[in-house]
Amino acid sequence: MFFIFFLLVIIVIAFILSYYIADLSIRIVSSFTSKNISCFDIKTLQTAFAPIRASYMLTLMILGLTVIGVPNSLKFWFKPLVLILTVLIFSWLTLNVIDLIFGKWLAEYFRKNKQSTIVGMIPFGRRFLKTTVVLLATLTFLQNIGVNVTALLAGLGLGGIAVALGAQKMVGDLIGGMMLILDQPIRVGDDCKFGVHQGTVEEIGIRTTKIRTAERTLVAIPNADFSQMQLENLSSRDRIRFHCILGIRKNATIDQIQFLLTEFKKLLCLESKIEQDSIRVRLSGISTDSLDIEVNCYVLTSKNIEFSEVKENILLKFLHKIQEAGTNLAFFPSAVFREQILK
Repeated sequence: MFFIFFLLVIIVIAFILSYYIADLSIRIVSSFTSKNISCFDIKTLQTAFAPIRASYMLTLMILGLTVIGVPNSLKFWFKPLVLILTVLIFSWLTLNVIDLIFGKWLAEYFRKNKQSTIVGMIPFGRRFLKTTVVLLATLTFLQNIGVNVTALLAGLGLGGIAVALGAQKMVGDLIGGMMLILDQPIRVGDDCKFGVHQGTVEEIGIRTTKIRTAERTLVAIPNADFSQMQLENLSSRDRIRFHCILGIRKNATIDQIQFLLTEFKKLLCLESKIEQDSIRVRLSGISTDSLDIEVNCYVLTSKNIEFSEVKENILLKFLHKIQEAGTNLAFFPSAVFREQILK
């Protein structure tokens, strides 16, 4: 009874003292580290506050129990329990440190040095290390609760062939993800076309690549399949092609057509966002319904929104010039209406 009372007192005291000791430790380390690491701030170190406090609390509890003594009936469980708690706290701290180093410091360092290939591999490295830490912690936990880890690993080895056969697809996805990161046909944040779909790359994971479509749905494609697709990276273009064919009424005169060809070229030449050397305005065809003027040029932008604005502005100016010329666009009846006329 007395032991339970003293144990509760020790837990309360350790709980309170651990907070102040951990806070003091973080402030001391922060004042030292901020002088040597430019991108460091105290908030980054505070991510490790909880496991550090837990480690202090466990240390204070062990010291307190050592002073008052552990009953003989509990000594058998005392050391394994302390070891398990130590492993859990250390694993917790290690996972936080991995997130801190890989998620902030290394990513920021390589971005500043424009090493995008390494930046793309950081999530893989972080997940691999975290998986390793969890596996080691699990094996240590099993060992201390009486499980024969050696026999367990041997059993897993015997089943390894069956697992490997079933994991071929997973390995293919892993290799496909690594190839996407190393070869970089696309990157996170890029707009791309894949198959008949188009969207923005949100994540290149270990198993799948996640893409946000224009309908705001999230598509997850296995890396093995995605890396084999024909990928068109829309974000890597330095300009966007503007192309249109304007069908002018066939009763338009030669002077009207010549006027439109000249005026269209002038309009494009006055646009600051149009690449001047790429401007092509030609009478491209004479059909039964219209005289076709084909316009080709490049808009100096890689953003679809800006391209749409420039395109709209040009088309409106074309319509004004067609009216100014005294003619109009040709009328193309729909397929159903055309069939009715033929009947």
